[in-house]
Amino acid sequence: MLLLGNDIVDLQEDGVAGKSADRRFMTRVFTENEHQTILASPQPDVMLWMLWAAKETAFKIVSKLGQPPVFAHKKFAVRLLAQHGTAENREIGVEVKYEDIPARVTVSRQSHYIYSLGHAETKKPGWKHHVFSETQEVSEKDDLSENSGEVTFSRNELKNVTHRQSLQVRFYCKQALARRLAVHPSRLQIIRPRIANKSLPPYLLLDGRRCGIDISFTHHGRFLAWCGSVPRHCMPA
Repeated sequence: MLLLGNDIVDLQEDGVAGKSADRRFMTRVFTENEHQTILASPQPDVMLWMLWAAKETAFKIVSKLGQPPVFAHKKFAVRLLAQHGTAENREIGVEVKYEDIPARVTVSRQSHYIYSLGHAETKKPGWKHHVFSETQEVSEKDDLSENSGEVTFSRNELKNVTHRQSLQVRFYCKQALARRLAVHPSRLQIIRPRIANKSLPPYLLLDGRRCGIDISFTHHGRFLAWCGSVPRHCMPA
């Protein structure tokens, strides 16, 4: 099974600019090697949030492999593999390692946000997968009923929806999955359980059953993002 994680950072949100000058934050979140990578970058704040997004992405992946670990950012060590592009449109490839678990992550900087998408394969026999990833800028005035494809939510789905962005990103994720699977959205449920006041990774139900489709979603500021890995045998012919 192909496990995914993703993260997004709105570069215009309060507290984003100038963070590389916050020594306490830098020491708490980043290893010494990561610290040097950030300070050596021509845009240290951008590199900081790119590495941050990679760590957040890896945490989501590792959390699907067993009991989610306590999230100490510094324990998710980022190794830069490649980088290319311009200042306004940069992409880096990294490996993020937590203990002995590696995840491959690609982080891209767009004009107004940073987006990270990563994956790891389980040790179980795998299938070929179709991976999709989408982002969208939204506002508080967005009407979820427009072109909804009759997306609805069950009580179980709504248990852990705490604000509008949580609902929006689930809404668009279900739309994307329904299109790719060629099914009515009512057959899909996105469940995110909680144990002892701790949220566990979301999973997908198709016709009320778990399936080999993995999903991840994220939101920050004005931006939402969602992704999925769909086994090829689940795709319509």
